[in-house]
Amino acid sequence: MGKKYLRQEGATITNNEPTYYVVAGGTASFPWRYTVGSGETFRRINWRKTSSDPEVEILEIERSGNPYIYSAYVGRATTTWTSTNGEASLQLTGVTSADVGVYTCSVTVDGINSNPAEESTQLILAVPASITTPPPGTTRVKQGESATISCPAEGTPDSFSYTWKEGTRVIDTGTEDQYSENNGVLTITNTPRSLHDTTYTCEVTNNVGMPDTASTVLSVEYAPEVSAPSEETVNEDETLTVECTVSARPAASVEWKKQGSTTAVSSTAQLSIPNIQRTAAGTYMCTATNTFHDGSAGTGTANTVVTVQYKPSQPTVDITPNPVVENQTVTLTCSSDESVPPPTSYSWTRDGQSVSHSGGTLTINNVQRGEAGQYRCTATNVVGTSQESGPVELVVNYKPSQPTVEITPNPVVEDQTVTLTCSSASSVPAPTSYSWTRDGQSVSHSGGTLTINNVQSGQAGQYRCTATNVVGTSQESGAVELVVN
Repeated sequence: MGKKYLRQEGATITNNEPTYYVVAGGTASFPWRYTVGSGETFRRINWRKTSSDPEVEILEIERSGNPYIYSAYVGRATTTWTSTNGEASLQLTGVTSADVGVYTCSVTVDGINSNPAEESTQLILAVPASITTPPPGTTRVKQGESATISCPAEGTPDSFSYTWKEGTRVIDTGTEDQYSENNGVLTITNTPRSLHDTTYTCEVTNNVGMPDTASTVLSVEYAPEVSAPSEETVNEDETLTVECTVSARPAASVEWKKQGSTTAVSSTAQLSIPNIQRTAAGTYMCTATNTFHDGSAGTGTANTVVTVQYKPSQPTVDITPNPVVENQTVTLTCSSDESVPPPTSYSWTRDGQSVSHSGGTLTINNVQRGEAGQYRCTATNVVGTSQESGPVELVVNYKPSQPTVEITPNPVVEDQTVTLTCSSASSVPAPTSYSWTRDGQSVSHSGGTLTINNVQSGQAGQYRCTATNVVGTSQESGAVELVVN
């Protein structure tokens, strides 16, 4: 019921509080004011509860100025009444729910129209604001999403005002873009991780009694952030240890898997492989997974490329060309099929003797027969040195040396048999043919041994020979005289 002015011919009365709230046990003070028209005479002022059936009289003052309190309100009802300034307030102590209702004050004057001037107000039992469903002790939200904190309240009157605090700081929801409030619900938009563990407090009041408060702690959840070394190198037969660092809220479960495999090799943040073998080399993925308050999952990964180093495998020696002709160029290559990292140096031997060369390719220019022999090599990297290769024979071909001729017997008796032998001290490969001359004339024979049966005196003379192999023909031998007796 709104403010109203009921005007009689001789008096008026007003009340600026058409609805009056008071807490149980408190005192209600109804602030009426009245005026008496010029030339009129005040007769009576009366207060009563008009919402009761029948109406209940409370207090009355006659012209004499002595208040009369009705028995039901003795000790509870008092008035502040003055005839000079028109105050006509009623005080009612110890208010209970039974006092709730409409109260009317009426002023009567003497005059032609003696109907009283009246004004009413409603008494409502006030109940301080209280939060009906406090927020949980922890309010969970994903990073970057909106968080809502609700503080529903009840009370009489039900017109509530809210104050929100971030820690001890009062939030101005009207100017701070990150915060908004509507009917007891605080919304935090685009929630940053920095607000984690912040206490938020709502304070609600309806201007009756003390405000009610409730608090919650904000937990800002985020998907795992994972880091691990991009590369890790370990020697074969040693222990590989790689640590995966995970930051997540809530806490995450962690596992390691080798790329291409569905089987976890570790269910903790640490990947440890003892006595690691070269077959374990590859890319390993650290995966961290957590579960948010809404049941959804967050995942983060990081990869580590594992290199397993091992010494070179037993090498092999390849010679090109082989055989090689003396004074030409020959290349010897030492090759190891498996080596991580690749060999950094090599060592060579020939017939068990060290060769001064550290490269994987040994090139001999203008090769000499003295460089022929069995060659071996080893390969070395940062891990160690390989087993020595098997021997490979370098063959250096050269034409036969100047041969000599030997005659048996010499002298020889005519009609007997004589043997002439052409011998070259060195030849690689061995001679494949020979040529003979007697006294500068060719003898039709290509073998290294010339046998003359039934020798005749005409076959006596100076014999020479040459030896031939794939490389070439030797210098002609010196002359040897065959004497036929």
